[in-house]
Amino acid sequence: MENVSASYVSALASELDERVRGFLERPIESHMKFIYIDATYFKVRENGKYGSKALYVCLGINSERRREILSSRLYDSGSEVERESFFNDLKNTGLTAWSL
Repeated sequence: MENVSASYVSALASELDERVRGFLERPIESHMKFIYIDATYFKVRENGKYGSKALYVCLGINSERRREILSSRLYDSGSEVERESFFNDLKNTGLTAWSL
């Protein structure tokens, strides 16, 4: 791509932010047979400094055996407080799990 303006890039980034926010805040209405939660760590540059951040991801397997990414969040660490915050966010979306 050539001659892309800064305002175009900014508008595109804003639209993408809205879509991601909508995805993360959507209600989870289908029942999940299984859920998997994991975190991985990335080096992230923020305010000119590099630091490690934890990316939490929740994957669900629904009753049709289809995998769905249910949520993800970026946290400063993998502390108990941040894990609990992630779990509370999942509960607030209406996530339910049932076993066989």
